Amino acid sequence: MRHHREERRIVELLARGWGDEQISRELALSVRTVQRRIGPLMNEHRCASRFALGFKIGKHIRTEA
Repeated sequence: MRHHREERRIVELLARGWGDEQISRELALSVRTVQRRIGPLMNEHRCASRFALGFKIGKHIRTEA
């Protein structure tokens, strides 16, 4: 469950335009861990860029709230 919340937070920060280093500091994770979380999410959601992932999922997250 922690990973799901963590991934959701990563996507929220990506949607804001944050970089890996900023996200890693915010979530107290290594930059490499952030990158390892982003890669599978990009594949799962068929996004070619991190920005597209943040936009696509971030839009979905906002409509849930």
